[in-house]
Amino acid sequence: MGWFAIAINLVFINGVIAKVVPVLFEKMQQSIDARHQVENMLLVKQAELNSIVQELEIKNANLNQLITGVSEDLQDPLRNIISFMENLKRKYVGKLDERAHQYIDFAIGGGHKMRDIILGLLEIAKIGKKREDSEYFHVDEIVQKVLLLQRKSIQNSNAKIEFGELPMIFAPKTYLLQVFNELISNSLKFCDPDNFPVVKISYQEADCWWQFAVKDNGIGFDSSDGKDPFTIFSKLHLSNEKQGFGIGLALVRKILENLQGSVWAESTPGQGSVFLPENPKSCLIFA
Repeated sequence: MGWFAIAINLVFINGVIAKVVPVLFEKMQQSIDARHQVENMLLVKQAELNSIVQELEIKNANLNQLITGVSEDLQDPLRNIISFMENLKRKYVGKLDERAHQYIDFAIGGGHKMRDIILGLLEIAKIGKKREDSEYFHVDEIVQKVLLLQRKSIQNSNAKIEFGELPMIFAPKTYLLQVFNELISNSLKFCDPDNFPVVKISYQEADCWWQFAVKDNGIGFDSSDGKDPFTIFSKLHLSNEKQGFGIGLALVRKILENLQGSVWAESTPGQGSVFLPENPKSCLIFA
């Protein structure tokens, strides 16, 4: 009876194996096939992504080359126009009526604005073209340098720049100097004419990020209307209000994206703005 029971069990086990094993092999084969399909799809998507990245790099290089070429070609005739109009104003002082002098001033002012736009475009085109070495430095140092650069604007507007002890970070110092210079300059430019400008600089530390805040009490803008203040030539205010060229904040974004960081803004009309640049704790600049 014992051997009979064993024989019956063996027959049962063999039957189970005969039924289960083919199913297992079939499932394994299906899994392998599905894995191969996924791998092939990933390879195709990777190839498509590489193609898109290559195309974007080519377009970006062509755009930067176009900006640089056009900007440099425009500078010489623009300098000549400004110089000619200034000489004309000096030579015919007292000989032209008030309206003629006004027209000359408009031409000179327009020439200087165009020159500033050209220089701004060149600055944007330069970002990422060459490797900038990172170093350890206190952010307080570059803010103090910005205060020297903006000394005239600060004195003319009786502005107050407030900041406490800021952290030591590892990043390209020149790039971060540009970022804070543009943000503080922007706050001074769009100040409320009824109040003295107050700009407060602070920071928060996360595991992998330094998040800074440049907050002002200026005229602000409507951040809920979907307009991106960091888009080049972006205009957030009406033509009869204060306005810039729409280059400074675009430069800030490109610098921080090149540092693998980001920036955004929060604002309400009449209640000031806060700009929030975020910088990774370890930055590598790729040429």
